[in-house]
Amino acid sequence: MNSDDQFRQVYAATFPSLLGYALRRVEQPADAADIVAETFLIAWRRRAEMPGGHETRLWLYGVARV
Repeated sequence: MNSDDQFRQVYAATFPSLLGYALRRVEQPADAADIVAETFLIAWRRRAEMPGGHETRLWLYGVARV
């Protein structure tokens, strides 16, 4: 599996939980969408650093929090 396919799998598996995480922290839903979009942009750029397995979601939460 290539890195594009792996990233797609991570996106599909973590998008709902990241969106929920962001929605709980902002007043406007559009802001949550922006947070998630920015999180995945950073994740794409830093995908070589992204841990695998169960740590992926935690790493993404850390990116979203910054």
